Amino acid sequence: MSSEYSYRPLDESVLLMLTHFWNATGIQPDSTPGSVLRTLFEAAGFVIEDVTYQFDSGLDAKIPEAVFTAFGFVPLAAQKASVSLTFSRASALPTPLVIPAAFEVARADGVAYQTSETATILAGSISVSVNAVAVEAGASGNTGAGTITVPRQSLPGLLSVTNSVAAVGGQDAEPLADQVARFALFIQQNQRATAASISAAGLTAVANGVSPKEVVVLDQVTKGALPAGVIEVWVDDGFGTAPQGMLDAVSTVVELQRAAGVVASVQAVTPIVVNVQYSLPTGAASPDLASVNAAASQYFQDLLVGQKVSWENLVTSLTNASNGWEVTLTLPAADVSIQQTERGVLGTLTGGTA
Repeated sequence: MSSEYSYRPLDESVLLMLTHFWNATGIQPDSTPGSVLRTLFEAAGFVIEDVTYQFDSGLDAKIPEAVFTAFGFVPLAAQKASVSLTFSRASALPTPLVIPAAFEVARADGVAYQTSETATILAGSISVSVNAVAVEAGASGNTGAGTITVPRQSLPGLLSVTNSVAAVGGQDAEPLADQVARFALFIQQNQRATAASISAAGLTAVANGVSPKEVVVLDQVTKGALPAGVIEVWVDDGFGTAPQGMLDAVSTVVELQRAAGVVASVQAVTPIVVNVQYSLPTGAASPDLASVNAAASQYFQDLLVGQKVSWENLVTSLTNASNGWEVTLTLPAADVSIQQTERGVLGTLTGGTA
């Protein structure tokens, strides 16, 4: 969040208060530094500056957290280092020596570790090894062999403690910059298998130098009859005649884009042929039939998969191309419904003056 939205530095707060005082009372305040009124306003200004700064800082810190939570993204938390500690006594004795769980030892610099479980130096033995973890999470808990040697608690009979291997696995909390960078990859990964991403990938397929005009992806949400884990990919070349080579090219990119376990089928949309017949008024001056016919072709080329053929929109397109003469459309006689895996295509086109 930019500080311009809420942060109020001292000088700005004092100026606003002086201006408000002047507007409210009609009395021009003495704004000279050290004046009584300015000094009073400065006291309030200090508080405003501090409060708004804290608010902005807190909000800046919470915005990424809120975004990450909304997308189910989990930043990497700090991790504690782990290590195996060896506890020894001076000689083998007939009685056991118990090292309790959470027994604390440390490095010479004070970084502490606790045993993860109870361990026992058995009767007749002089040592035992037990797992331990750093008390504080973070990379500071990582350390070399032989560096954890200071018992933090009294244990009669204990001679020494050490780590014969390095303490590893300590990790600092993921910095915000790293979270943001990883979040970008997380979003890209999530987008990889969405219907939109599969459709976008399908449009990049090329067969004989030609790419699809439209790729429609249907799943259980958009086509309730489909079982979970099954998607249908419908390909249109703009004419309802997508060739097999185009379907194969789309299949290749869909295979790379789909989620693991998802079954995808790729097929051409079904063309719905619509014949068009129109007429212009008798006596229409030099009707440009070629332009009207071109408008009819363009109307069908602009249709999308699943979009109905609108009688009204088709009439409007033809009329706009007829130099202002109103067109009478007899075919189709009404709107033509088109299903979600179909596209309307132009059949026979006839027209002239009535």
